[in-house]
Amino acid sequence: MPLKEFESWAYEQPRIEEVMGEDLYYELISTSYRSPTEVERLKGLLQAFAEAEDDSPCRCVRVANLDVIDMGHHEEEFRTLELVQDRGDTYWWLSVYRCQVCGQGWMVASEERQNDVFCLRRLSDQEFDRVLNEGAWPTDFDRYEDLLRIGLTAGKRVRFVEPYTSSLRWTIADLARERPGIGVSELAQLLNLDCPLCRDLARLAVEEEGVDVDFEE
Repeated sequence: MPLKEFESWAYEQPRIEEVMGEDLYYELISTSYRSPTEVERLKGLLQAFAEAEDDSPCRCVRVANLDVIDMGHHEEEFRTLELVQDRGDTYWWLSVYRCQVCGQGWMVASEERQNDVFCLRRLSDQEFDRVLNEGAWPTDFDRYEDLLRIGLTAGKRVRFVEPYTSSLRWTIADLARERPGIGVSELAQLLNLDCPLCRDLARLAVEEEGVDVDFEE
């Protein structure tokens, strides 16, 4: 939740000192929530407390509402998650999972073209039911471009050793299909490429796939 909302929530909980203990409770109420450094320190203390108290195999409580997890390092978070439904078709990267322990629903996007990450978004019970019963998916991960931006925000920046023989040109083509006229500089930022290299790859995508890319921005 937003920091201001969390601060208000923390002050209003009647049993929070009993649960946390005097020392951690003091840290909670004495932290300056305007200070990023103090907030990060408090987050570390709260995480350590939660991990020490939680012996459940379920990891859902430790995953952020919107989170990014590296492929190959996701076993703990996915250990209790069961695939419920793939979206398929043009949204080949999207699936819905449910935790077999706590029942939490997750929308999961497999961003395996560029950064090799899973993007996870916590679903409310109503959202989960609407996906299954009405086919109404939240739009957060509808565009592959959105997955790349989420990865960038999380600090994911991959470099291909052999860019000309990689999947980059097809990723560029897919991004241009999603948003015709996308600029070369935007593509370079999304794919962590130097602009001249991105321009060459974009020209190949235009020639081979017939997509629309803005080279004049």
